[in-house]
Amino acid sequence: MKKIYYISTILLCVFLHTANAQMGVNSTGAVPASSAMLDVSSTTKGFLMPRLTTTQRDAIPSPANGLIIYNTSIGELQVYEGGWKILSRANAPFTMSGNNNIGIIQGFNSGSGQGLYGYSATGFGILGTSGGINSGVKGTSTSGIGLEGVSTSGYGVSGISSSNYALYGFAGTNHALYAEINGGTVAAARIVNNNGTGNAIYANNNSSTNAAGRFVNNNANGDGGRFDVANGIGVFSNATGTGNAVQGETSSGYGGYFRSASGTGLAAISSSSYGLYAENSSATIPVAQFANLSGGTGLELIASTALKITGAIKVAGGITAQPAFKIVSSAGNTAGHVLTIPNTTLANNTNDILIVTHNYSPTGIYLTKPYGVYWTGTNWAIFIEDFTAMAVGTAFNVLVIKQ
Repeated sequence: MKKIYYISTILLCVFLHTANAQMGVNSTGAVPASSAMLDVSSTTKGFLMPRLTTTQRDAIPSPANGLIIYNTSIGELQVYEGGWKILSRANAPFTMSGNNNIGIIQGFNSGSGQGLYGYSATGFGILGTSGGINSGVKGTSTSGIGLEGVSTSGYGVSGISSSNYALYGFAGTNHALYAEINGGTVAAARIVNNNGTGNAIYANNNSSTNAAGRFVNNNANGDGGRFDVANGIGVFSNATGTGNAVQGETSSGYGGYFRSASGTGLAAISSSSYGLYAENSSATIPVAQFANLSGGTGLELIASTALKITGAIKVAGGITAQPAFKIVSSAGNTAGHVLTIPNTTLANNTNDILIVTHNYSPTGIYLTKPYGVYWTGTNWAIFIEDFTAMAVGTAFNVLVIKQ
């Protein structure tokens, strides 16, 4: 009689589950969730799916898309979707692989957040490696940021490619690649090429109004873009059209700053327009400044016309001596018809070229006699050609050209 009761109970449960088109498997008699065909619940046990070897898996006739097994040969969960694919990796970081023309991982966000977000405390936020012709990581945006990487101490984004673009950014209306930093001691972006023949950075933009590359540092003491090189070219830029190969703009600091330990700090080459063009709107700040703090040449020009100047020339004092100055005869520097120029100026070598003009004002001495300059053996001197005494207070303007 008990057997009949048990069989009746089992048939009743099967009938009820079949009538509801649902099944609940538990030890409490809980009703399955309304949205589930199969509801398995337990606080002490897990769900164990079919375990098959690769050979047994491949023997399944006409597997349905969505069929899931545990492959004991490789220790992986697998799902069938036109072929067997790995769902997860238990003993290694999460990896997905494929062989198609679309991304293995695609992130879409219709809101204002990130489509794909990578974070790392000390390593790579996102690491993209490409061994072929495509991009390791590609970020595309029509109005926002195509790719953003954030790291507290390592690399926010690192791109490595053996044959093509290590990092490629494309944007329709905004920045294809944007680098920003609020600190004043490190660079907003640092790009290193350990191959001496390649480009550390290459930027191409078909826009007639926007820059191919733009670096912004919101801290007034930092560098927007910094390019250091030991013995090669810090920045190489080539313009074949009417635009600027390199354009630097600043409200208070350096529009462009180029430094080299042993090579050329800045080389500008153009086939049809300006090799180097500098402009500012200040009435007191120089348009361009070239400084050599070691006593060498600040600016060297090599051309058939080495220097063409439209406008006035102003020659200021040097670092340790003056190339242009006013000198007035006195009892200390004049003897008879000779005024000696001290070597504290740049007039200190027999190969110097001196251009001297008489400096007269209504309150000064008016020199009406011919005068000249000569090297005494130790100093340059100005003399009265008829050997009459030079009056104390006679002034001259002197310009020194070094050979």
